[in-house]
Amino acid sequence: MERGILGVKKDPKNPILCFINGGEWPSDDSKDEDFVASDSETKLSVTNNNKCSSETVKVVDINKSGSDVRNDTESPRVGKFVITRTSKANDKGTTKDKFVFRPKRQPNEHTKKVKRKKSTSNVSFETNDVIGPWGSVIPFDVLLLIFKYVVKSDGVLPFLKRASLVCGLWKQVAQHQSLWSHVDVSKPKVTMTEVELLSLCQKNSGSIRELNLGGWGNSLTLATISTIADTCSRLTGLNLSGCQNVTGSILRSIVDKCPKLNGIDISQISDRVTSDGPVTCNTIRYVGEKLGYRLVRLSIAGNILSGLPGIIIVISETCHELRELDMSNVATKDRGNVTIHVEKLQQGCSKLRVLRLANVTMRLSTVPLSDQAASPGFPELEELSIAKKNGSYFQGLDNASMERILKSSHKLKLLDLRGCSLITASGLVRIPAWDLEHLFLSQCSGAITPDLELVMRKWGHSLVQVDLSWNNQSGEVVDTAVTALATSPSHSPLRNLDLCGSAVSFDPVKSILCCCSNLNILNLSSCRGLPRGIKRVYQNDDLDKLRADVEASKHD
Repeated sequence: MERGILGVKKDPKNPILCFINGGEWPSDDSKDEDFVASDSETKLSVTNNNKCSSETVKVVDINKSGSDVRNDTESPRVGKFVITRTSKANDKGTTKDKFVFRPKRQPNEHTKKVKRKKSTSNVSFETNDVIGPWGSVIPFDVLLLIFKYVVKSDGVLPFLKRASLVCGLWKQVAQHQSLWSHVDVSKPKVTMTEVELLSLCQKNSGSIRELNLGGWGNSLTLATISTIADTCSRLTGLNLSGCQNVTGSILRSIVDKCPKLNGIDISQISDRVTSDGPVTCNTIRYVGEKLGYRLVRLSIAGNILSGLPGIIIVISETCHELRELDMSNVATKDRGNVTIHVEKLQQGCSKLRVLRLANVTMRLSTVPLSDQAASPGFPELEELSIAKKNGSYFQGLDNASMERILKSSHKLKLLDLRGCSLITASGLVRIPAWDLEHLFLSQCSGAITPDLELVMRKWGHSLVQVDLSWNNQSGEVVDTAVTALATSPSHSPLRNLDLCGSAVSFDPVKSILCCCSNLNILNLSSCRGLPRGIKRVYQNDDLDKLRADVEASKHD
C-alpha cells in the first residue's frame, strides 16, 4: 500500500487534515521506509528546471495526545501549524521536497476570515485578512474626533463621502449627525446636480444647521430652493450668494419655513433693480420683523439696489440684535453717491461687531452736532472696512466721518482704510481703540506723514498684521514707521508685514528681522530702496534663511 509521510495514502487534490503536538518531521519522504511514490505524485513532483509546485496542508492542534500523535513537550512547535510542501527539480532531474512549518494566525475581533479558492488547482484554503488599525482598533469616539478636525478645516464634502467608502466603521462614523451640522456645497468647491443636492439635504435634514449654496447661479431653481427650505426647517444659517434665481417672494417663503434662521447671505444675487427683488425695503422689513431678535448676520454685498438709504433705515428699525452687516460693493442704480445715516444705524444696531462698507461710494448724512453727540456709536465694533477701489474718482471718507463711526469703538481689532487718501495719521491717533491687531493702509497717501510713527508706537504692542504697501511718496516716513514697529517696548506680536512697492530702505528691514521673532510673512516685492536679490515675498523657511543671511551681513 502506498503511504505518505503520515502513513496515509496521499492525494494531491485533497489536503490532509491532521493533529500534531510538535516534534521533528523528516525533511524528505525518501527517509520513510514504507513510502512508495505513485504516478500522480511523480508527475506532481518532477517539473521543469527552476519550476516549483506546492500544496498547502491545513494542520490543526487540539492539544490532545493520542496513539497516532507524537507527544514531544520539549518541542517549541506546539499549537496550530500550517505545513507547506515545496517540490523543486534540480539539474539532475531529481526532486527534493521540503516541508515548512509556520504558525497559523488565530482569528480575532480585528481580523476578517475570507475564503478564497486557488485558480490553478482545486485546493481551497482559509486565510485571515487583517483590516488595518484605522478600521478596527481605533475607538469610535477617537475616530469621530479626528473626522471633526478634518471637517472643520476642509468641510464636509468631499471628505465624508469618500471616507464612508473605506470600511464599515468609517461609514458609521461618517454618518454621525454631529459632522453634518455645517454643509458647504458651494461651487466650484463641490460639483453635484440638483438631484444629488436634494438627496443630501433629505438624508441629513435633521442635522444640517448651516447650509452654503453659494455660486450655484441660475442652475439652482426656485423649486429646489423651496424643497430645501421644506426639508431643512431647522436651519440657522443660509448662504444664497450668487443664486440669481432668488426673488423676494422665495426669500419670504424661506423665512416662513425656517423660523430659526439667524444668518442670511443674499449677496451678488441682484444685478438689476426689480419690483420683486430680494433686497428691497419691503423684503428686508419682512425678514427683519419675522426673524426679530434672532437675526444676527446679514449680507447684502455686491448687489445693485434702489433706495439703499431706506434699506439702511429699515435695518436699523427691525434688526436690533444684528452683529454682522456686510454691504461691501453695493451700488445704486444711477451709480451715484450713497447717503448713510450712521447715527440712525448706531441707535438701532448698537451691538454691531462687524461693519463692512468697502468699495461703497458713500458719504455720511448731515446731522446736527447734538444728534451726533447723543448717538451711542458702536461700542462693540471689532471690524470696520471702508476701503475703496484704486483709480476711483471717490477718495473715500475723511477723518471726521471716520471719527463719527468709531466714536465709542474701544474694542476695535481690524481697520481697513486701503485707498482712503483723505484720512491722515493724526486722525488715526485719535481713534479710541488701544489694542488694534490688523491695520491696512495701502495707498493711503494722506496717512504717510511724520505722525505715522506715533500710530505705530500706539499700536505696536498689539499689531499682528500691517499693510503699508504702495506708499512710495516718502521713504523717510515709511522707514521711521517700520523702525517704530521693530523697537516696540513690549515683545512684538507682528506676524505679517506687507511693504510691497513702498520706499522702505534696508536698515528698517534689518531691524524688523532681528526684533520681530514671530514674523512669518514679509513682502518686499518692488521695493526700490532694497538691494537686488531680496525683492520678493518671504514665508516660513525662506524668511528664516533671509534672517540668517542678514545676521551674517551677506546683503550689506
